[in-house]
Amino acid sequence: MKLRLCVALAAVALAATAALAQDPPANLPDWAPSWEVGDWWEVRTFQKDLREELSSPAPAEGATPRIPEDPRTGPLPNLPPLRNGIPEGYKAGNRFRLTVARREEVRYPDDVPGTDRPEAFWVIALQSREGSAKREAELWYAAEDLSLAKVVLDPAGEPQETWFEGSAQLSVPLSQRLGFPLDWPDLPAARRATGRPLHGGRHAVEQRVRKVGEGAAQEVEILLQVPPAQPGAPVRVRTRLSFSPGKPFWTRIMSGMFVAELVATSDD
Repeated sequence: MKLRLCVALAAVALAATAALAQDPPANLPDWAPSWEVGDWWEVRTFQKDLREELSSPAPAEGATPRIPEDPRTGPLPNLPPLRNGIPEGYKAGNRFRLTVARREEVRYPDDVPGTDRPEAFWVIALQSREGSAKREAELWYAAEDLSLAKVVLDPAGEPQETWFEGSAQLSVPLSQRLGFPLDWPDLPAARRATGRPLHGGRHAVEQRVRKVGEGAAQEVEILLQVPPAQPGAPVRVRTRLSFSPGKPFWTRIMSGMFVAELVATSDD
């Protein structure tokens, strides 16, 4: 009897493990991230250095300098030139570890019992690795399409939840509080090079996709940009993300105040 029980429990454990190690959804491109509980990766960030840009030769008395508008109107390079290991125009930010903590199903209060099924999410734990003030958050990605659906600040203390709208995220205010870029593309739409407008939370977003390089070194670049206000107006690229096949996250991002790169994974 005990042997049968042990075998049954082992079968349940194997089934649970298989459920957590799922292949990416069929509606995602083959280079999209694929996660299992326990996977981890580390990201190094840099933040734009505004000290010189905010200085003025004749500031008004008592005035607060205004952060200048981003003057970029065209495609961004992969990374700015490095100076002493830091991208030019930036300063060292932090190093963050992201860990696939769990897969969770949520049933919404207005769901109809027996009709609406719970929605599944991957919960990614984010922790800063440097500095005395530790920053922690949970990033919730919908399992169906890997869209960023929610961020929970200080999950182990006094959780502060922020749910997002839109298939892509651009200029997320929580990025500044975390010191981590939260811009995220529409991965199902990235199966094709598309310029159609997407609902991007606070902004209308136009997404462009292109492949860079060849063979094993090939990467996929996703450009998130604000559609021009009128025909013929210059296109303003706001975020550039690079993805590589087999990697658990983007490999590089340039997004407003941030430049960041993937520096280590549990598969290395």
